[in-house]
Amino acid sequence: MAEDQELLAPYLKWAVSTKFAYLEAEWFSVLLEVEKGAAHFATEAERSALAKLIWVAPAYRTPLREFKEEAITRFSAVMHQDALDALLNEDGSSDLAAEINKLGIKRIEFGTPAASPFTKGASETSARARSAATQPAVLGPSAIVAIIDDGLAFAHERFRCRNGQTRFKYFWNQDDTTGIGQPADFLSGREFSESDINGLASGIAFFAHEKYVFSVGERGMTKVPAATFDTLRIKMAYTQTYGALVTTRITYLHLAECYGAVARVRSKDNETSADFTQAAEYRRLANP
Repeated sequence: MAEDQELLAPYLKWAVSTKFAYLEAEWFSVLLEVEKGAAHFATEAERSALAKLIWVAPAYRTPLREFKEEAITRFSAVMHQDALDALLNEDGSSDLAAEINKLGIKRIEFGTPAASPFTKGASETSARARSAATQPAVLGPSAIVAIIDDGLAFAHERFRCRNGQTRFKYFWNQDDTTGIGQPADFLSGREFSESDINGLASGIAFFAHEKYVFSVGERGMTKVPAATFDTLRIKMAYTQTYGALVTTRITYLHLAECYGAVARVRSKDNETSADFTQAAEYRRLANP
């Protein structure tokens, strides 16, 4: 086992030391960190006396082609009480402790109770899990799953059906500033529909063409809540062409030395007057 007992998470130590008295289960999910990768760990475990005490999902034993087997050193597994108890056998005198010491576990964290992975029901469940890579999971007619992340790998095979179509219904990109599909009260962001995502995945070009024209205006004093600044006004004329749809906007930036834009005023869409009096956005520097 590990050279340092601290490699075992405190909750696991407590569970084993109390002989799982407060946990009505024999099997538990765990998070493992190992030396030689999940596939090697699973193979060695299956060859040992731990074969029916440790279960590693097929997704880790035979990872996708873009992952190297030895690179997957952190993964989840299901372990029996007896295997977990052997982890705390300090002298390694028991047969299970001797076997588990050979697996190269660097860190193990305790999870929630789990069903036995070796029962018929569990085998059927794992088979369904393996097929999830090629077809959407069936969660019921009214089930909606939302995911918050920093991006969408829409072309990844795990997120596409067998016919190549996306499994996503909608995708909200908060960083999008094109204004396409943007609600009226939002300053940024865009909603991609299922058809939009399919278009991206199949290489269909549908992005808008954008044009920016800058011109230098007058120099003067700009008063904002933070202070009064000597500024130079810059006009930015923006034109977006999306098929037959053309959208224009006018933005004025008041730039101050060392502070950058201390004030910003943006017109409503398709404003025709350079001296507009109603703005869609108005920002001022509040604190220097």
